[in-house]
Amino acid sequence: MPTYKEFYTQFGLKENPFASFTTENEGQRFSKTFIKPNDYETILENFSQKNSILLTGDRGTGKTALIKDFISKIDGNNSIIVHIIDFSSLKQDYELKDFYKFVIVNLSVSLFAALADKQSRVTKLNKEEKLLLCYLLKNFVPQISKRQLREQIEKVQIAWWKRTYKKVENVVRGIFNYGATTGGAFIDDYIARHFTGLPPLSDSVKIKDYFPELPINIEEEFIDQEASYNLMLRIISLAKHLDFERILVVFDRVDEDSRFMNDAELISEFIVKILTDNKFLLEPDLQVVFSTWVTPFNYIKDQVRTQKHYCPTLNWTDSDLIKALNKRLFAYSDDTVSDYKILFADTVTEDEIIQVFQLANNNPRDLWHIFNALFKTQYEFDANSNKITSAAIPKALTQFVTTFNYYEYYPKKSNARANSMDIYSYANHLLKLESETFTKNQLNDRAQTGSSTNNYVVSMERIGLIGVYNQTGGVVYYKIKDQKVIYALKNGLEIKRD
Repeated sequence: MPTYKEFYTQFGLKENPFASFTTENEGQRFSKTFIKPNDYETILENFSQKNSILLTGDRGTGKTALIKDFISKIDGNNSIIVHIIDFSSLKQDYELKDFYKFVIVNLSVSLFAALADKQSRVTKLNKEEKLLLCYLLKNFVPQISKRQLREQIEKVQIAWWKRTYKKVENVVRGIFNYGATTGGAFIDDYIARHFTGLPPLSDSVKIKDYFPELPINIEEEFIDQEASYNLMLRIISLAKHLDFERILVVFDRVDEDSRFMNDAELISEFIVKILTDNKFLLEPDLQVVFSTWVTPFNYIKDQVRTQKHYCPTLNWTDSDLIKALNKRLFAYSDDTVSDYKILFADTVTEDEIIQVFQLANNNPRDLWHIFNALFKTQYEFDANSNKITSAAIPKALTQFVTTFNYYEYYPKKSNARANSMDIYSYANHLLKLESETFTKNQLNDRAQTGSSTNNYVVSMERIGLIGVYNQTGGVVYYKIKDQKVIYALKNGLEIKRD
């Protein structure tokens, strides 16, 4: 029996296109697999104009991929890019001064990283600006980041000295050894020496003279909200003076923070302070891109100035999905497979293929999962086949629907009981219906939801599981929006928690 790799190579593929499902796992293939979603040009235009963007979308719709693509278009020599994906150091019940400190820390780390091979720019700073740079290094760059910065500096120095190795061989050895052996408190001095002209980090008297409102040690106390915001503005001004024309702060994957346990309400409570801080979002010398799962955003949408900020939502059509699929196959086949239809046997009908794309629910990540199931099911049926057959399709789709982690796209309460109302309970009620369209009375008759019927409908609407279909004679008809639930309803399948 052929191995699984031998099986999919029979389709003309060099590697498995459906073994990874996230941008982070794409690696070097990202540029070959990235496809522009709807409204790409409009979003890019706003990004290029340095407008702040509040980007939303369902999980798996390519928010992180879009951000990665946009960042790749930026001139790194003239930009400070702060890409934040770890929010664990910002407490859940933070105040705005805590948030500004959080931004200052990340901004300081990125500033020094950008300056590592541009230390000559520091010489143009005045004494006050150099002292501010030292203050940031001492108080806002975490120790682990300082160690990474030291390694970055060493690489820069070694690469530079190699060009004149014959002249300064002994000096190289001395600098490298010093950098490799120092640690702890000495790391600060080592970094400061790299940026020629910086004053001693221990010169607290000058800090008090220039910045009387700033504490010498932020571990003991932190400045108030107004002073912290002003410090952030000073850093931005400093970056501008260092010839960085663009300061971009990207917040991404905040909803994946493990503290929230996929609870959309907790996520919305965490992000609302940021997304309603219009002063921060509209700061003229700072570009903010905030990417988030659309469900918690919808909980607070009425509090966000969506008319004031650019708030695109990523959506995919079937034609977009086909383009993305073909481009993915092309990349993973070393440019030989360019049409997904050659993966299917001639006996597979157009309706069966349509069903595959319907179940993807306009979501590229779901489509990769479906094709992963199709390949594995076909392998079980006939490992010597080089086509996906009609026999494999219903089994693969059933497996996809019944084993899907619905908490991936729908919220749950972090402290909920096992029998509380969530996506699985809602699906259980919907699967008792006769049709994908229904009224509240029909839901009550079939699922016996009683006096809670209206609450169920409101809750299912809120998470995007159902939506209003039409209204006839004062009666509102609703429709199930998730194609997986519709498929389960039509085929008598159950959707259960693991």
